[in-house]
Amino acid sequence: MIHHSKQQIRKAVIPIAGLGTRLFPATRAIPKAMLPVISGDGRVSPLVLILIEEALQSGVERVGLVINPGQRPVFEKFFHRDLPRTTRLKTYNDPYMSAHRNRMQHLCGRVELLTQPDPAGFGDAVFQARSWVGGEPFLLMLGDHLFRSNTDVPCCRQLIQAYYSRSADLVGVIRLPIREAPKRGTAALRPCPQSERRYEVLKIIEKPDIETARKEMRSEDQTEDIACFFGCYIFTSDIFLILEYFDSKDLKFRGEFQLTEAMEILRESKSIDGYEIDGDSLDIGNIDDYRQAFSFLVSR
Repeated sequence: MIHHSKQQIRKAVIPIAGLGTRLFPATRAIPKAMLPVISGDGRVSPLVLILIEEALQSGVERVGLVINPGQRPVFEKFFHRDLPRTTRLKTYNDPYMSAHRNRMQHLCGRVELLTQPDPAGFGDAVFQARSWVGGEPFLLMLGDHLFRSNTDVPCCRQLIQAYYSRSADLVGVIRLPIREAPKRGTAALRPCPQSERRYEVLKIIEKPDIETARKEMRSEDQTEDIACFFGCYIFTSDIFLILEYFDSKDLKFRGEFQLTEAMEILRESKSIDGYEIDGDSLDIGNIDDYRQAFSFLVSR
C-alpha cells in the first residue's frame, strides 16, 4: 500500500448512477437523486442538491457526481445551464428565486459529472472517479442517503475532522438495533482509548442476516446495538488499487463489483477506523423511508 501524509480533503464523490428500482415507477421519469425532499430550511430540493450542500458545508471544494450516461442531460440541465429567460426575469422581483439562482451559480462551478458506463456495482461506480480524484484522499457519500447532525457541525465535517486527527481510511458508523443489520453495511468495532467516538474496525459484512450479525458483528464494548455504516467514508487512493484488482480479475460478488469486499481487503492489509457520527442518517431508497424524507431534515 502507498504511504500517505496528511492531506486536505478537497473532493467528494457521490455515486448516483443507480436506477432506483425500489422507487419505480417514479424513477422511470426522474433519476432517484433528483427526487424531491424537504431541506432543513423548508425548501423543496432534489436529494442530490442537499448532499452537495452538505459536502461544501463540510469544507469540500469540488464534488464529482458519478452518473449513468442516460442521466447526463438531466444533470447538465440542472447544474450547468442558467434558468430559462422567463424565469430569470421573475428572479429580479422575487427574493426567493434570486437567492436560488445565486446559490446555483455558486454550486455549478463546484460540480463535475463523471460517468459509469455500465451498471457493474457500487464498487465500480466509485472506481470510475479514480482519475478525477487523483492521488488525494476523498470523501465518499452515498447518493441515496440524507444526513442530519445532532450538533452545529455537519455529519461529513465530523468525519473529516476525525480524519485530520489521524490520517487513516475511515468509515462513519451509527449504532442501530440489530434488526437493521440486513439493511446496511455493518462493522465489528474495538474502542480506541485515545478517542471516545473512534474505533478500530475488526470485521466488515454487507447486510448480514440477524443471526450472523448477532454472532459475528458484536463490538468489543458489548453494547446491544450494532454498528452500521452511516453513509459517508473517507478513503485514500489505496481503495482504487483494490478496485482495480477486482476489475482486472473480474472479481464480482453477488454479480457486481462491491465496495464492501474492497473495504474488507483494505482492513486486512492496513486497517480501517470507524467513527461514530453524532447524528442520524436515512436511506431513502425504498418507499417507507422515502416517506420519512419529507420531515427528516426539519425535525431536528
